[in-house]
Amino acid sequence: MSGVKGTAAGLIVGLAAFAAQAQEVDLLIPGSAIDSLKAVCVTANEGATSLDTLAREFQVAPQNVSNLNVNPNLVTADILGDQHQFRVSVRLPGSPSQRTRLEAITAGDQLIQLSFLLQAGPACELDLTRAVVFDEDGLPADLVHLAGDPPSVESREPLNPGVPSGRDPGGIAVAHVDSGVNYLLPQISSRLARDTQGIILGLDMFDDDQLPFDFDPESSPLTPRRHGTGVASLLLGEAPAARLIPYRHPGRDYGAFEDLVEDIAEGPARIVAMPLGGYRKSDWDRLGAAIIAHPELLFVVSAGNDGRDIDSEPVYPASFSADNLLVVTSVDTFGVLAVESNWGAVSVDIAVPAEQIETTDYRGALVRASGASYAVPRVAALAARISAANPTWSTSDIKDAIISLASPLPRPGTDRVRHGWIVNPALVGPNPPLR
Repeated sequence: MSGVKGTAAGLIVGLAAFAAQAQEVDLLIPGSAIDSLKAVCVTANEGATSLDTLAREFQVAPQNVSNLNVNPNLVTADILGDQHQFRVSVRLPGSPSQRTRLEAITAGDQLIQLSFLLQAGPACELDLTRAVVFDEDGLPADLVHLAGDPPSVESREPLNPGVPSGRDPGGIAVAHVDSGVNYLLPQISSRLARDTQGIILGLDMFDDDQLPFDFDPESSPLTPRRHGTGVASLLLGEAPAARLIPYRHPGRDYGAFEDLVEDIAEGPARIVAMPLGGYRKSDWDRLGAAIIAHPELLFVVSAGNDGRDIDSEPVYPASFSADNLLVVTSVDTFGVLAVESNWGAVSVDIAVPAEQIETTDYRGALVRASGASYAVPRVAALAARISAANPTWSTSDIKDAIISLASPLPRPGTDRVRHGWIVNPALVGPNPPLR
């Protein structure tokens, strides 16, 4: 009898857990949204994609359907429901990636929050389901991954977790301005610069806190873009005695870049890795002025990845003129500019190999990455090693030392970079980490 009782008890616990999970899914994603998604998918497969059709499947008045755009392979629209505003996109039958996709926007007290994403394949069955849980301040806290049809919770991914405890590791400080870093990875957490209380240096300039977790503020929390961890991992790998001060960039609040530079200047870092940029000079003027105002900081910045000459088509901050700016681009191991690499005989100082280079990504996995963004940490790491070996050197001394290591690019491309290329920045300068 005890075995029967045990089995019954286990069944009760299992049913309770199933019920709790089902309730959680219902709170994250209303079943009506799933029904509407599938209905739109079915009607699209039948060739019906009109405004009236979308209104009927979402059970709203036709005037609640807006921004309808019908192309040969794609239909998009915004739909205003009772509790959500939906963005629906339908890749029609015959298109390369046929699917029906739904993103829901929930109106909060002070901001608009993306809350869930549904996607159905050609057979109108769910093949991608995600939801976001927000904290009490209205910031994205967790990305919930669901699987199956009907969906069940598969895993949770933190979007703004606390920083693990630790102590300052010592060494040359390098400021890293990017989408943040995944400081939950031990190899990152152990290398973070900290104060005497163990609090990390650096800031999240988008959320205005000290949690610069890797999550591009320009992307949706439902489809987060991670960039900073891979860049930072490469920097730390090629400067093993450096410590990192991470900054999560402020998104489109370009004026905040000035405050960011001021914060860096008040700390121990004198080398700044900045693998980012944009095209409209007026957006970046305050950052340009801040760079010039702090000649004691050496800014290693990306030339960008548009395959263009930034002397004639500028990219900022790379195209600013400042003595403490070192602009870098990416070549392959033979010194040939990558197809997408920007260049400039005046604006771009040096190139380094940064195509299909190994680094550690946000998940902690070894991956191959490419682009001028990954040229930045290689040169910043070289600058850190030079600075560590020559503590009295100025930023101009460090910049001159790096440039002196460059040799002309092989043809074609000799005239595309001002000072040439460094064949392998991890093998030159003081204390190279690789042999």
